[in-house]
Amino acid sequence: MKARRDHGEHNIKKVGNRWHCRVSLGIHPITGKRMRKLFTGATRVEARELADAYRKQFEKGIDLESADTPVAEFLSQWLETYLSKRDLRASTIKRYGEQLDKVSDIIGDVPMKSVTPSHLDLVVKKQKHLVSLHKSYKLLKAAFRDAVKYDIIEVSPFWKHDPPRPPKKTEVSFLSKSELQLLVPALEGHWIEDMIQFGLETGCRIGEMIGLSWDDLEHDGPNSITIRRSLRTNLGDPIVSPPKTQKGRRVIELSPEMMVRLAKKREKNEARALLEGWTENSLIFPSRAGSYHFASNILKEFKKVCKAAGITQKVNLHQLRHTNATILIAAGIDLHTLSRRLGHETISVTSDLYGHLIVGQQRDAAAAFGNFLKE
Repeated sequence: MKARRDHGEHNIKKVGNRWHCRVSLGIHPITGKRMRKLFTGATRVEARELADAYRKQFEKGIDLESADTPVAEFLSQWLETYLSKRDLRASTIKRYGEQLDKVSDIIGDVPMKSVTPSHLDLVVKKQKHLVSLHKSYKLLKAAFRDAVKYDIIEVSPFWKHDPPRPPKKTEVSFLSKSELQLLVPALEGHWIEDMIQFGLETGCRIGEMIGLSWDDLEHDGPNSITIRRSLRTNLGDPIVSPPKTQKGRRVIELSPEMMVRLAKKREKNEARALLEGWTENSLIFPSRAGSYHFASNILKEFKKVCKAAGITQKVNLHQLRHTNATILIAAGIDLHTLSRRLGHETISVTSDLYGHLIVGQQRDAAAAFGNFLKE
């Protein structure tokens, strides 16, 4: 018998001695596919009633079939369907995937509906690195919140779970004046010299520096460089993305000394471009083959230089950014200007990171209040 379109989203037909009623349940929020379910009955009315009863239950809350989905499968679908639609960099989505993979390794086989606070305790216990745990825990919580929102489960196990303690916030570390006096001579003639000096002057992130091309350099008007992209090289192949924040796309004015340094750097690059095996990418700070540098290689070399210079503190490339901010604050540069130069999304980010370095503000505030009362 030919299938008949019934009232609503029902499709009914007789198959042998049984009636089949296929009901549409809308679009699955995770997979994006249309959901249908088949019911059979001895009569047309019976099949229709079974379908209607299920649909009423479904519209009230839980899709039992989706609730049976293992955690690992759900997280994979959630990451692809939801996060990919948001304004996130490719490198961020990839990093999120790796963080959720750690969760899947622990409770990936557990059905969504069966996850309890005990399973979350296991996730916390199995991950030793506190910062990594905190990030994966927040992602997992967001995924289960969406599972409740789209009626895949009724209640999130997180509502009655005590979260792990957040990692301690540490004050930014930077290179002191005495350490800079040791570092600068040690850098002379080294292949990372120009990049390190550029980072110290501009406060650029390492990913922003290794992505710079000569087209970003501006000679007309104020000498400046435009930050248009950022590279992630610690997740495998280099990933080119927009800057970290919306205000990360910015123009940074450069000193005459830096412009001279960059002109010499361009000459070095052009000389190296004549060598065999050079890949022309017009990068300001290319690798020896003309391609993108890997940040890990630069860090390894930077540590060697610092150690040879007699710098004993543990160093990293982000310290160049913190050192730049510290020097500008010491020179009296206001937080608004500093925030724009560093590309922070809001001035509150700058204040939280560096506000404690502004010496004398409390003293000046107290004096101002006292002077007001005397007037």
